[in-house]
Amino acid sequence: MAAIPAAEFLTLNSTLTAQIRDAACGGFQAEQVANIPAPAFVGFTGKCIEAFNASAAVSVSAAQFSNIAATGFLAPCYYISIEWLQNVPPASLEGWTPACVAAANEYLFSHFDAALLQRIPASAWAGATDKEVQKLNDTVVAFLSAAQVSVMKQSCYGFSSTQIKNIPAPLFGNMTKECVGRIAYYIWTSVSAEQFSALVPETLADLDNFDTQSFTGALCQQLNSDKLAFLSQSACNGMKAECAAQIPVASWATFPEKCFTSLDSWTLHYVDADRLAVLTPPLCAALAPYAASSINASATYAFTPDCVGAMDRCCSGFEAAAFAGITVTAFARLNKSCIAKTETKAWNLVSPAQMAALTPSACVGFGNWKQLGINATAYAGVSVECFAAWTGCGNLNTAGVPYLNVSIFSSMNANCLNDLPARLVTAAQVAEIPVSNFAQWTNVDSLSPEALSGANVNQLLVIRSSVFSSFKYLQLVTMVRNGGVAVVMAWNNTVVGSVGRNTVDAFKSNITNDPTFAAISVPFPSASEISTTSWLRLYFSNATAGSYNLQVWQQLPNAAFSGIAPQHVQLIPVALWANMTFRQGERLTRDVIGVMTPEQFLSIQAPTIRSIYYEYWDAVSPVILSQLSPAQVSNIYSSSFSKMYCYQLQSFSQSQFSESDNDVKNAYANAIRPCTTTPFQAPPPTAAPVPVAVPVAAPVRVAAPVATPSSDRITDAPQATNGGGGNVALIVIVVLLALIIVVLVGVYFLY
Repeated sequence: MAAIPAAEFLTLNSTLTAQIRDAACGGFQAEQVANIPAPAFVGFTGKCIEAFNASAAVSVSAAQFSNIAATGFLAPCYYISIEWLQNVPPASLEGWTPACVAAANEYLFSHFDAALLQRIPASAWAGATDKEVQKLNDTVVAFLSAAQVSVMKQSCYGFSSTQIKNIPAPLFGNMTKECVGRIAYYIWTSVSAEQFSALVPETLADLDNFDTQSFTGALCQQLNSDKLAFLSQSACNGMKAECAAQIPVASWATFPEKCFTSLDSWTLHYVDADRLAVLTPPLCAALAPYAASSINASATYAFTPDCVGAMDRCCSGFEAAAFAGITVTAFARLNKSCIAKTETKAWNLVSPAQMAALTPSACVGFGNWKQLGINATAYAGVSVECFAAWTGCGNLNTAGVPYLNVSIFSSMNANCLNDLPARLVTAAQVAEIPVSNFAQWTNVDSLSPEALSGANVNQLLVIRSSVFSSFKYLQLVTMVRNGGVAVVMAWNNTVVGSVGRNTVDAFKSNITNDPTFAAISVPFPSASEISTTSWLRLYFSNATAGSYNLQVWQQLPNAAFSGIAPQHVQLIPVALWANMTFRQGERLTRDVIGVMTPEQFLSIQAPTIRSIYYEYWDAVSPVILSQLSPAQVSNIYSSSFSKMYCYQLQSFSQSQFSESDNDVKNAYANAIRPCTTTPFQAPPPTAAPVPVAVPVAAPVRVAAPVATPSSDRITDAPQATNGGGGNVALIVIVVLLALIIVVLVGVYFLY
C-alpha cells in the first residue's frame, strides 16, 4: 500500500475504500491519506479505521473525519482509537460529529487526558453519552470547558459522586436544565453549596422528589426564592424536613405557593418560628390540613394575625397543642369558615384569653359540636356575644358551665337554660337569670343547694310546681332559707304538695335548732286557706289551742299532714287522731310520730295504722307498743318489725298478735330472735337508742340467733335450739358414714 503513488488516492470513492482489506489500511501513508476524498471515508470499515497508524492519522482532515460512518452495529466510529484522537490535528477534531462520538467505544474515554478533552470541540462533545462520561477519569472532568458543559444533556447522568466534586463551581452555571435533571439523584449528596449556588434557577425545573430527597442542608441553604420558583411540585414534596428547616428565612417569605403546598406534611414539623413568622397570607390560605397537623406546636406562636386570618382549609388539621400555641392577637383573626372546619379536639387546650378574643361572627362557626371540645377553664373567656352566636346549649362541654361568665345568664333564653346541665350552674350564675326565664326552667330541680343559694325570692316564687317532687331536702332547706316568709306563704299545696314525706321529714330534721328557720313564723291558716294550705306553711304556722278542729282536720290537704310540727301535736285533740284517714296518716313524719302521746296514738283506727311508714316505727315508744290492740297490731306492716329495737319488740305480748296473720307473726319472730330473753329496760328519755350489729345489752337490730323468746311471747314463733345437741348428732352421722366407706373398700379388695 505504501508503494502506491499518493496521486492515485485522489480517485478513491466509497465503493473502492469499502473494498480495501483491513490489514492494508495499516500501511497508509500520511500523503496518501491526505489525498483521499472526504466522501470516500464513508466506505472505510471499522477494522480499517482501527488499523490506521498514528503517522497516517495526522493527515486526516475535519471533512474526512466527519465522513467516518457512525451507523450500524459496531460502526466504524466505534473503532476510533485513542491514538487516532491524539494524532489527528486539533482542527480536524471539528469533524468529529456528535453521532460519531455517540457511536464510539465508551472505554475510549477512560484514556482521555486533560489535553485531549480540551481539544474536543463542544459540537462534538454534544454527542457524548452518559456511559462515555462515566468512563472519564475523576480528575479529567475538572478540565471540561464551559462550552462543553453547556451542550451536555442526557450524558450528565454519567457523572459519578467523585467526578461531580471535581467540576469547578462556575461550570455549574453553564449546565442546562436537561443536564441538571439527568444528574442521578444520589449524586446530589456530593454537590457542594458553592456548586449548587452557581446553578441557574431555570435549570432546576426537571428535578423530582428523588433528587431533593438527597439534598443536604448545605444545598437547601442555597434555595433562594428564585430557585424555589422553578422547583416542581414533585421536587418540593421530596424535600426532607431537615432540608426545609435550612431554607433561608427570606425564602419562606416568597415561597412559591405550588411548592409550599407540595411540601411533605412532616416537613413543617421541623420548621421553626422564624420561618412561620414570614409566611404570607396567600401561603397560609393555601396551607393543607395534613401540613397543619404536623406543625410544631412550639412554633405556632409566630403565626401573624394576617396569616391566621387567611387560614381556611388547613384548619381541619390543627392539633390541640398547635392551636393553643397561637397568640391571642392572632387568634382574634380566626374566621367562621376556619372554625367550622376545625376538629372538636383542636379546642381541648385553648385558653380563656383566646376564647375572649374571638369575634361574634367567628363564633358562628362553632355550629353544633365544636363547643364540646373547649376545655372547661376556657369557657371563662366566652363572651356574651360569642355565646349568643352558638346554636343551643345542649352541646357544651358540661365541665365548662361553672366557668361561664355570669353575664351570659342574664340574656340566656329558657330553651338554652333547659339544655344546660343545671347541676353545674353556680350561685352567681343563678342570680343573673331573669325571673321570666327562671319560670320556664324545667330542670331547676337539678341545681345544687349551693347554686340555689343564689336564687332570689322573685325567682323562687315562679318555680314550676311540677318540679317540686324532684327536689331533695337540702335544696328545700336552701330555698326556704333564701325566701323566708315570702315563699312559705306563697308556696301553697298545689306548688309543694308533691314533695314526698321522706323529703319533708329530712327537711324538718335539718332545720331543727337553726336560728334562721326559728325566726320564720306565719299565721295559722284561716278557714278559707285551709283547703290550699301546704305542709310548709303548716309547719311554720303559729298554732294555738283550738287551731286544730274537726273542720280544719277534714279540709287539710293530705300532703299538708307532713307539715304538722312536733309542737303542734300536743294541741291536736285525741278525737281528731281517731278521725285520721289512711292518706293523711301516710304523710305523717317521724318527728310527729315520736312525740304523740299514748292516748293520741292508740286512738288511731286499726286500718289507718297501716299507713304509718314502716321506717318510722322505731320512733314509737314501748309504752304505746305494749298497748296496741290486736287489730292495730295486725295492721302493722310486717317489714316494720325489722326497724324496731329490741326493747320495742320486747314490749309486745303474745295476746296482741291474736288477730295477726302468719306474715306479721313470722316477721315479729324473725326480728326478735337476736334479742335477749330478759326484757330490755328502755334507756332514760334523753338517751337515744342506737342500732348496732352485735347481741349486747343495748337496743339492737341484728340477725344472729342468741336465745329463746320469753314465756310471754308468741308461742308459734320459731324457737332457738341448743347448738350442742345438733353438733353431737352431726358427729355421729359422720362417724357412721366413715365406717360404711371402710367396709366397702375392704370388700372391694377381698374380691
